[in-house]
Amino acid sequence: MGLLLALVLLSPVVLWLGITGWTTWRYTHRAPPSPSPETPVVEGATVEDLRIVTDDGVELAAWYLQPPPGRPVFVLLHGIHGTRDWERNAFSYLREREMGGLALSFRGHGDSGGEHRSFGWDEARDVVAAVAFLEDRAPTSPVFVRGVSLGAVAAIFAGDDLDERVDGYFLEMPFRDLETVSRNWIRHRGYSERMADLYQAGVRFWGRFFLPVSADAISPIREIEGLSPSATVSIIVGIDDHLVGLSDAEDLHAACPADCELVILAGVGHESLPAAAPERWGRALAGFLERAGVASTE
Repeated sequence: MGLLLALVLLSPVVLWLGITGWTTWRYTHRAPPSPSPETPVVEGATVEDLRIVTDDGVELAAWYLQPPPGRPVFVLLHGIHGTRDWERNAFSYLREREMGGLALSFRGHGDSGGEHRSFGWDEARDVVAAVAFLEDRAPTSPVFVRGVSLGAVAAIFAGDDLDERVDGYFLEMPFRDLETVSRNWIRHRGYSERMADLYQAGVRFWGRFFLPVSADAISPIREIEGLSPSATVSIIVGIDDHLVGLSDAEDLHAACPADCELVILAGVGHESLPAAAPERWGRALAGFLERAGVASTE
């Protein structure tokens, strides 16, 4: 009888640990490696399929389009569970505007190396490695970083190390911090604030085992202060984004030490912004480049 009572009392705890443990594990460990995608074909140019090695020895799969001398080059960073294939269409867009690009698959994604993911913390090393590659291959080109969701957060975490080596950051849907985005994820599924509290407690518990730092350290709102004040920054979010609330974006904008513009897209959620609102996204990018002093070729 005592054993049965103990099992009844412990079953909610076991269920809580199981659910939060599984979701935390899923977001911090890679899926099985995927085959290398077919290299994009761009009229009048060659996209290279290559590998970049980070300072901690992780091999990253990447595509590279060389810019004309002195013209901008973009580091293209995908979201969680994505790969460089998400940026396939960007190469023709960049080529038409006489710009270059480097799209990589983060560690723990696609055909890159690495077994773990960390909500942007270790992925910041991938961003630094990408910028170092461009400094070698395109030394006269201004470097810009375009990051989507996880990619935007990784760019923010890399900002302090990169300092003035990057001319600008085009950040799409960066979350405020891990606690806030976890709570938003639970609320979107219709659960109560109490459930959000329990879920966040589980993330903190399992983060001790699955993350390289504490869950509280995954905080773009603190790390964005490390961006160079000389950089040009745009933060772009959809007003219907269920993971990045408008107040989250406003807080990031207020904390950014650089020339920072906040762009809000009506009728858009947490999704591909170029696909959901191509004209408005294009205007936002054009305005970003104009603020950065990049001459248009159109």
